[in-house]
Amino acid sequence: DELEVKAVVVFTNSGSTARRVMMMRPSKEIIACTPRMEILQRMALYWGTTPVYIPEKESFHDIVEAVERLLTEERHCAPGDEVIIVMGLPIGDETNLIKFHRLPSPDANGESEWEWTSKW
Repeated sequence: DELEVKAVVVFTNSGSTARRVMMMRPSKEIIACTPRMEILQRMALYWGTTPVYIPEKESFHDIVEAVERLLTEERHCAPGDEVIIVMGLPIGDETNLIKFHRLPSPDANGESEWEWTSKW
């Protein structure tokens, strides 16, 4: 609650990561992403959580790009807004990553500039 972020974005295959974040009752919206429809339906009952279907991704880079597109196209976040990404790496593993991420500004070609904002 002390960080000035627009949302907490969670990637989950089972829904357990979203449930753990939800139990902390953050003041920001929780956007819970999953590639599984049955988990998407279950997360619709989680407090303060907006479930979103995102097809399965191969890499962390692909997931971050999907987050950027989701937030800028559907959630009306602006370039430069900050979010928290919570997930497990390797993909599908237990939750072990929390990333503070700033949405990039589009360059002259309309593509996102890729910038790592954390080390691991």
